[in-house]
Amino acid sequence: MAAETPTRHVPSSAPSPAAPGPRARRRTGAGAGARLGSWTMGWYVGPAVLFMVALSALPLLVLIRMGLSDITPRTLLNGWHWVGFANYAPVLTGDEFWTSLLATAYFTAFLLVVNVVVGFLAACWLTGPLRGAGVLQGVMVFIWATPPVVIGNVWKFLFADDGLVNSSLGLAGLGPVPWLSSPALAIWSVSIVAAWASLPFSVILIKSSMLSIPAELYDAAAIDGAGLWQTRLRITLPLLRPTLLILAVFTVMYGFRSFDFIYVLTGGGPGTSTATLPFLAYRDTFTKFDFSQGSVVASVSLLIVFGLGLVYLRTARKELSL
Repeated sequence: MAAETPTRHVPSSAPSPAAPGPRARRRTGAGAGARLGSWTMGWYVGPAVLFMVALSALPLLVLIRMGLSDITPRTLLNGWHWVGFANYAPVLTGDEFWTSLLATAYFTAFLLVVNVVVGFLAACWLTGPLRGAGVLQGVMVFIWATPPVVIGNVWKFLFADDGLVNSSLGLAGLGPVPWLSSPALAIWSVSIVAAWASLPFSVILIKSSMLSIPAELYDAAAIDGAGLWQTRLRITLPLLRPTLLILAVFTVMYGFRSFDFIYVLTGGGPGTSTATLPFLAYRDTFTKFDFSQGSVVASVSLLIVFGLGLVYLRTARKELSL
């Protein structure tokens, strides 16, 4: 008689493996759908991203190569003779480059003060109970959207020796001021025009960030007895720190690529007092036809902006970690 195989008796109370419920199935399906959507989006966006990177990287590589080569009008379309960093020494040891760097620093610092400080005060003013704030904001958008060539020519007429500004000063008993012909005043006059044109963007950006702050914070500050400007300085300003930091980076980049207002108002003069780094690179390349030196100036300017961008990224990382 064959021996019987012992069998295990599973208690009836033991739980049996249950099939996944509808909620788990929905989560699994949602995850698969999200992955599929991300892959599909990558296929659509990927070529555009690669195209933009190529458009940005190729001119940058050509610029760096031009700065490391000896290029003349005769050899511009032929083979470029490689000279390494030999082109950098004449530029970095010359007075013209450092004068342009100082002018760029003055120009950028003035823009920073106006766009950040004045922009914050103007945004606080526009968010208050001001009649006609919408009309004023519309005028600011119109000023910001006006081409720099048009704005530059208008202000060139206003700053002329017999222009409206000097005529108004004459009515007040003051003599004419050489706004654009004085080496000491020209860079500040150009900075005023550039700040006037870029201020609307700063005000609108800061105001939009201020409107996203919860109103409960202001109500709590009012209950505690805080005044208007105490609320702005202790609540609004700390919450606007990331926006102001981004605005400062945009302003620095705008200052280091400034060309249009300088070209229209002063043409880099008088002398080289308003020749910022972008204008110096333009003049060396297209006026003196020294393509190597112009490329070196542009490369150094780009390197400075890149270093400031690294400082911004480090600061932003600290802000996010707090």
